[in-house]
Amino acid sequence: MIISEAERVAKEKNSAYREQLVNDVIENIKLRPYAGVLFRKCPIMAGESFIYFPLPYDLFAISIRINNILSQNKSQEDLLRPLYVHISNKCLAALSMLEDNFLDNAYPICRGAMELYTKMLLLLNEPQVIDDFFKFSEYELRQSCCEQTYLDEFNERFDNRVKQTEHNKVEYLHFGWVDNIVNYHKLVKQKPYTINGLITYLRSKYEDLDKQFFDHIEILYKMCHGYTHGNINISKYPLLHYFEISIMLYYILSHTYKIVCEQYDKPTNIEDVDIIAKIERDFEQVGNQYSQRSTINFEAYYKRNS
Repeated sequence: MIISEAERVAKEKNSAYREQLVNDVIENIKLRPYAGVLFRKCPIMAGESFIYFPLPYDLFAISIRINNILSQNKSQEDLLRPLYVHISNKCLAALSMLEDNFLDNAYPICRGAMELYTKMLLLLNEPQVIDDFFKFSEYELRQSCCEQTYLDEFNERFDNRVKQTEHNKVEYLHFGWVDNIVNYHKLVKQKPYTINGLITYLRSKYEDLDKQFFDHIEILYKMCHGYTHGNINISKYPLLHYFEISIMLYYILSHTYKIVCEQYDKPTNIEDVDIIAKIERDFEQVGNQYSQRSTINFEAYYKRNS
């Protein structure tokens, strides 16, 4: 957010503002055992140095917390544990890209994290297909890492797929397990063996899920697709990446963190810090800043910091 010199001076003289600033610093120091790697001074944007960005710092902390909870509770039976680990590690990788100034490289990772998150949501609501989901993971592992050919068992399932009009074998390898969800194909008329098919089903079947969330996920997923497969090689405004990557990871990680804490009966607070409330505050700030994005504002920002 760009403020005038007079506004800056007024804030510095405001006792309530100074007190809030001190409280924010204390909270972040408490989170250092989890997010300390982002606390050191390092360049996040080309030509600029920052101590930390609030939202990525928060998200890094809950990623580490997720991994700690899972590693300390290995005896607890949880079929979706591998998925939680995979999501957390994908997000950690994207946050590391953000920290190390490889901003555009974070988009494919975020894309993968969104796919995993959507699968997780579906499996939580349709637990009867969890075993089949991991069976298809085994088919894919064997196809990609070992024989480099499709197993006969998979070929038979593909030949007997529910949606015979769909002919993409790779898509079926990724999503064929949805065939065992009752009424899935009645609700999903197009592209059933894709991430869009999963989103369509979740939207149609589960009224309690946040529909606005899926609107955001679809937009962000398309954005990642453009950066992954398009011709954008460099960004004129690196700060835009900070906003977009932070927003994507917020949607994935904040909900995954709540799910993991609930599944393992763990408090969401970290070192007495209400991390959920902190994330929501910092996300609101990022959202407000992102809504002000424009060529004029970016040009003014980079001119001021040149």
